[in-house]
Amino acid sequence: MNKLRYRELSKDKSEIEAAATAGKEELMEAMVAACAAIAFADGSLDIRERRRIFALLQTHSSFVGFSHADVSGEFARHEMAFEEDPLRARQEALVAIRSLKAAPVEVKLILDACRQVLEADGVKHPQELATLAEIRATLLPL
Repeated sequence: MNKLRYRELSKDKSEIEAAATAGKEELMEAMVAACAAIAFADGSLDIRERRRIFALLQTHSSFVGFSHADVSGEFARHEMAFEEDPLRARQEALVAIRSLKAAPVEVKLILDACRQVLEADGVKHPQELATLAEIRATLLPL
């Protein structure tokens, strides 16, 4: 394949991905933030939690168009934050979740994902349950 044709195909792919993700960036960011908050709530990230997060984001139709690099980059940002200052990272995650202004279907999606991450390592740590309650309260304010 010649270089010009390859560039055209690459540009077309980028345009398709941009159209597929338009307006969904905040949802992806809130979802990653919520899942990261759950995963780090007990003080450590289990590989099964990480795998569950990526599986959820790669298989749900709401996230079609986001590359693995997009999701990995967002998760890595949260991972670094939780490793440096867990309390501040948790607050930043809640800000990202709150800024979504989630529709009911998005609230359900995020809470379901959080429950799956919470159960991924086979242990329902009290701090994970407390974090889930806080995320729920953030998504469903009174």
